[in-house]
Amino acid sequence: MLDHAATRPDEESSAIGPALLRAGLVDPIGIARARALAAETGLGLAAALVRLGLIGERSLAEAAAAAAGLALLAPDAYPAAPVLPERLRPRFLRDARVLPLAMDAGVLDLAMVDPFDGFAAGAVAAATGCAVRRA
Repeated sequence: MLDHAATRPDEESSAIGPALLRAGLVDPIGIARARALAAETGLGLAAALVRLGLIGERSLAEAAAAAAGLALLAPDAYPAAPVLPERLRPRFLRDARVLPLAMDAGVLDLAMVDPFDGFAAGAVAAATGCAVRRA
């Protein structure tokens, strides 16, 4: 899931890198290696860390959620049917690494692989005309 290129690697790495260092999940050398791979391939820092085997996806998800002040979603938080399928195509959602969860009073709750990806959240807001709340 983290193998896709991040839309804003600079924004992501500025938030997730220090959080991973503070948590002791990755050392500075690992961050430097991942940044080099990210620059070379266009991956985001998180995807590069996973690709290099420096952190597991679950540990990364937990650290990213904690750094963003979010909780990891339980399986029952995901909708049984697509939310706004007439505005958000499956390929767009896959490429942006997001999934709309629910719509309430013009606000769209959005699950995100990378909760620091402001570009993806903005693209969903533009496509739907809704305010987006990261979940």
